[in-house]
Amino acid sequence: MSQINDALKRAQDIQAKTTPSSVSPMLPVASTDAPPGANWLWPVVILLLLLLFAGLFIAIAPGLHADKQTVAESAPAPAVELAPAAAPTPAPVTPAALAPAVPAPKPARIQGIVYDPVHPYAIISGKTVFVGDAVDGMRVTAISPEVITLAGNGQTNQLRVGGH
Repeated sequence: MSQINDALKRAQDIQAKTTPSSVSPMLPVASTDAPPGANWLWPVVILLLLLLFAGLFIAIAPGLHADKQTVAESAPAPAVELAPAAAPTPAPVTPAALAPAVPAPKPARIQGIVYDPVHPYAIISGKTVFVGDAVDGMRVTAISPEVITLAGNGQTNQLRVGGH
């Protein structure tokens, strides 16, 4: 047992002579070259970069702003003063006069066909349609590489690519 104690004591003496007592030989020594207070800089830089990437992702993410519509407001009309005049007799009110003016629907416009013999589809007036879907009150009955066939209301229409 004394031999083991003697060997440990000699190892400690050798270690004390080769390395300073205040520094452990296995731990790296921290550099004191950095200015005091600079330890906050890297976390702030990393946080700013993460915020930048998050902002870019939000700005270019598809479909996030597609549902928003911007409607221009008309300027108020200036007030015009009219001289009093004799009141005209009112015209009879008809139901057609009370109904708001509804613009006529735009005819379906074919924008493209993706033809797959198993599952073809087309883009008509900005909407993706498949066989069996409704377009302007009519059903899509067939989609070929160049023609879309619509049927309904006792009619059959064919829409061709390029409007020919």
